[in-house]
Amino acid sequence: MSNFIYFPSFSTAGVASELKKDFRFSNGTTCRFYAEEMKGMRHPYFLLSAGANYRREKAREDFGLTEDVLVVGDSGGFQIKTGNLEWKPQLRETILRWLEDNSDIAMNLDIPPGGKIFKDYNECLDLSTKNFEYFAKHRTPGKVDFINILQAGFDTRTQEWYNQVKQFEFDGWSIGGCQGQKLSSMLYAIAILLEGKEHLKRNNKWLHILGTAKVFDFFMLEQLQKSFNEVGSKFRVTTDSSSPDYAVVFGGYYLDYSLKRMNIESVSLPKREDIFNNELQLPKVTKFDDLISGCVTYNDVFEYNRTGFTGMSIHNLYVLLECIERTQDIMNHHDDLIEQVVGSDKYKLLKSIDEMVKSTDPMGVYEKYSPLYLKLSNPRIEDSVNTNKFF
Repeated sequence: MSNFIYFPSFSTAGVASELKKDFRFSNGTTCRFYAEEMKGMRHPYFLLSAGANYRREKAREDFGLTEDVLVVGDSGGFQIKTGNLEWKPQLRETILRWLEDNSDIAMNLDIPPGGKIFKDYNECLDLSTKNFEYFAKHRTPGKVDFINILQAGFDTRTQEWYNQVKQFEFDGWSIGGCQGQKLSSMLYAIAILLEGKEHLKRNNKWLHILGTAKVFDFFMLEQLQKSFNEVGSKFRVTTDSSSPDYAVVFGGYYLDYSLKRMNIESVSLPKREDIFNNELQLPKVTKFDDLISGCVTYNDVFEYNRTGFTGMSIHNLYVLLECIERTQDIMNHHDDLIEQVVGSDKYKLLKSIDEMVKSTDPMGVYEKYSPLYLKLSNPRIEDSVNTNKFF
């Protein structure tokens, strides 16, 4: 039985640059967590963004992403939304070919609503639809699995978005717009897809939830995958985030995680010479820390050199991967144990997902549990990374 897959994403600077260079720690260990030489610790999954890399024709090769590494290609819609990538119609062809050359699974070029340039919802939906139409017409059949996009950040209009783009027969769906939003938005979008029987269509292989890295999200994604497995759906649930890398910008170093408290415990390592001018190594938490033992010191943190920020980022990634692995293991145990771990309300939510997937009336199930979804949606403080000042 398959589990959901997590795709790490890294920023254009910092660790992304070191991954391209195949930076190695002083004992020769590579920072490429997806490399074959990582053996039992290898995580052969990666997200590449066209928004950051579309000028690199051979970005996959530059990162050392071999054919046995599963690569998700993000289309760059977020960068267009924020104004970091200037929109031009000719981008359609450029990004389409880049995605086909550098990824295995690719997001269609959507324009998320609420950005600096395209603020009107209808304008974003119409432009996204034109982009999807171009991709559907000009893609190379069978080369890459392209995924349709459902923007879910605007609850009252999610159905409208789906109705307009469901005409395209791609290879799966991605749900966007839920980052930092109520979990009810994500569940509403899932209910819409289930209502349309997207999980039972032969062409659909993937269901990708954009940008999730909260502990309870992992429980929900694993429940979703488990339920799809049980109804014979071909959907493989996937997600991505840049959280382990992004945390390092603020000195965040993951120390532990708690499935019962639903958070990742982190300490802050400030860049202060009076504290860190020493050769003590950082706390060991994962097997990766044992692998690079003695390679990363507080001096590296103070200097914020390539050893320091790369070591912290990859360390954070492995803590998150251990958390995901433990979550997936718990979800394969009996219901009483799962309820003890997540608590009564969250357990009811997990069971509602199973009921929704197996129901002939998914939207009816969503509406039945909507008070619970709203109760657990806002705020979601308990699901966050808990950062404490180290000093």
